[in-house]
Amino acid sequence: MSQSLPEAPRIRLRAASDALRDATLARADAGVILLPAAEARAALAKLPQAALWQRLYQANRRAVPAPILSTHLANRRGTRVVVGFLPESPSAFQRLQLAGRLMREAVKPGVVDLALHTVGLPAAQSRAALEALASAALAAAAPISDASEYQSADGRWLRRTVRALEDGGSIELKDGKQAEVLVFDLP
Repeated sequence: MSQSLPEAPRIRLRAASDALRDATLARADAGVILLPAAEARAALAKLPQAALWQRLYQANRRAVPAPILSTHLANRRGTRVVVGFLPESPSAFQRLQLAGRLMREAVKPGVVDLALHTVGLPAAQSRAALEALASAALAAAAPISDASEYQSADGRWLRRTVRALEDGGSIELKDGKQAEVLVFDLP
């Protein structure tokens, strides 16, 4: 019995120094923008359609201190744009965690062209944030096999079991060994 993973979609990443304008976003099916949380209002003012983003921020800020803003722009593609706010001096984990949340919101069926931007971040922090966004985008596009059996690199067939925990999360047992337990958060 041989199972193979589904064919991976073709992903092409390229760096561009395009200024963030309506036209830049209109060339993509979706866009993700990271801004500094400490200077959220000032950074929102620099975005295309700033008044829209400021209204969304004001409405969502009441519910959560660091909201994720999302809307579809009124352009030919109906570009979905998601805006997140990066805390000051974030750890690599915090960057990746936020990038994952943003990708879950942005990468929907039909999204082929994805634009990643940072606004108002220092160069080093911007580079690290864009790397996290690119990593999360690639992870979001990766095919996931739902097969319960798979072949390891050394040729052994292994069985994967995932069990939900009462307090949330799940446990994945590989090859029936509890020593290899991985814990995940479930939405």
